Amino acid sequence: MAYQKKYYFSFISIKGRNNIVEIWQDTTDIITAQEITGASNPFRVSLPKLNNIFQPVRGTGCLLNIISETDMEFLNSLYHTTPLEFQVRHYVSGILNWIGFLNSEMYREPFSFNSNYPVALNGNDGMALLDRFKFIQTDLSNYSGLKSLWDILFICLNKIGLPWGNVFYYLSFSFSDFSGSADKTPFHELYEDCSNFYDEDGEAMTLRQVIENILNPFGAILLIKGGDIYITDINTLAKSLPIDFQQFTYDTGIYVAINTISITKTIADIGYGGTGQSIEISGGVNKQVVSYSPYPIVQVVEKSITSETEFETIPTTWATKDGYQYKILANNKTWQEISPAFFEESYYGDSEKKIYLNWTPPVTNQKIMSLKVLPFLSLAQKGTTLIDSVYESLAIKFEINVLIKTKTNPYDSTLASYDFQGLD
Repeated sequence: MAYQKKYYFSFISIKGRNNIVEIWQDTTDIITAQEITGASNPFRVSLPKLNNIFQPVRGTGCLLNIISETDMEFLNSLYHTTPLEFQVRHYVSGILNWIGFLNSEMYREPFSFNSNYPVALNGNDGMALLDRFKFIQTDLSNYSGLKSLWDILFICLNKIGLPWGNVFYYLSFSFSDFSGSADKTPFHELYEDCSNFYDEDGEAMTLRQVIENILNPFGAILLIKGGDIYITDINTLAKSLPIDFQQFTYDTGIYVAINTISITKTIADIGYGGTGQSIEISGGVNKQVVSYSPYPIVQVVEKSITSETEFETIPTTWATKDGYQYKILANNKTWQEISPAFFEESYYGDSEKKIYLNWTPPVTNQKIMSLKVLPFLSLAQKGTTLIDSVYESLAIKFEINVLIKTKTNPYDSTLASYDFQGLD
């Protein structure tokens, strides 16, 4: 069998870089690569939480979000039980950024949609599989004899089988008998008996346990970045100067050269990182509630739109105006802070009362008028005089300059007439 490209999709990152994600399958069938569509947040690499700063093996994971254009388009083609069956490769501007496997036996398909819905897939960079394989040979026999730490590491990594490019090595430790050869590392010249990786019953350790037993004594860590393997330690990462890593090819283990790499240690150097936060803008009044009652309300407001509690004093003297009897109701508490308002209450025989509102607002400042006796009414007045304002029973009419909020000019002063009739 051999890996063949099965699916691929592309997207542009927030920095304008072209991203390509490919899914490869290990199969004997001849398949033709099919372009699919990525969903929102199409590809993401994450570093799992570390148990401690000296954790020797540090793997990464990935999340793919793709669109299923038909019902269960990927269920039969991507659900699998073999951990090495599907590879995921992520390229940024044509350079390999991440490589790993789709997690086996992990697939979620929503029943709520028939087409064009997102499907989430998870993957790992191969380090998560170290717990699933034993340190045994292909014929299921145990390894024996002395082997260099370098060879043992490569035995474990080769069982994962990812096409890594290079191995970069730099540890802050050495030993007195080390040859110091440019094409060798201390791991090349330190040996261990393979029998140490089996218990008294001959049961083999997992690949993770073997690698950890090699790295732990030196405070070393192993991680994957950009399709390459890095072996280093905390002391090296803490240095402020560029590090001269020894570079070896992964497939042959041959020394290439000294590769100087600067270690990024600050958020400012890393660049933009998403926080998951968002901004939302919505119109209207928050938490608007519309309710309905089957029982009618007899009256919206009290029949008397003036009451003793509205005024400091209510004059008892009546006079004549336009054939009506009236009295001036001064010192209204509601209007006192803005400008003294004068209500003229009148009646004509047995007819309903009328209330005349006389109010002159300040010329320069904008004021909001809110009638305490009519809580549903709110007016805006700027630099003009309220004219011809009549309260007749519960019928109200205003002709006034008001502030009209529009899309192009949110503060446009327009003369408008508002006529609320028959509110009772």
